[in-house]
Amino acid sequence: MKPDTSRNLAAKVVAIGLISIFANAGLAAGCKAMDKKANADKAETKIIEVTNEKAGGQVAVTGGWQAAEDTAVTESQKALFEKATEKLLGVKYEPVAYLASQVVSGKNHCFLAKATVVRPGAEPRYTLVYIYEDLQNNLEILDIKDVDLAK
Repeated sequence: MKPDTSRNLAAKVVAIGLISIFANAGLAAGCKAMDKKANADKAETKIIEVTNEKAGGQVAVTGGWQAAEDTAVTESQKALFEKATEKLLGVKYEPVAYLASQVVSGKNHCFLAKATVVRPGAEPRYTLVYIYEDLQNNLEILDIKDVDLAK
């Protein structure tokens, strides 16, 4: 296989596994952002359903994670990731796959990223990087979690 093809296949396999982890783990990072906004919006909580024909009629529900149809990182997603992580020091993060999004008061994004400590001989590891984008396009890192691919 060509390197790009195996990388894309590996990202898809990891994405499928991570999405199942999302369902089982309760999405703690996403819940943090929702908790911040939920107290202000409790009196007016609504669930809004949107049909996405491009995603094969899948329904996105406010507050629920929507798996990315294509895990390839687009230029706009890469720019968002780089802007959110630009002030992090000591570790270089490179987006490998865009895994999912969550509509909240704004939008949460979940990326699979390769993280390398900035020092000679450092071995890269993989992480989940959760980014919150508010309605004014301000970005905040919600959480960064190591992924153990050996399991």
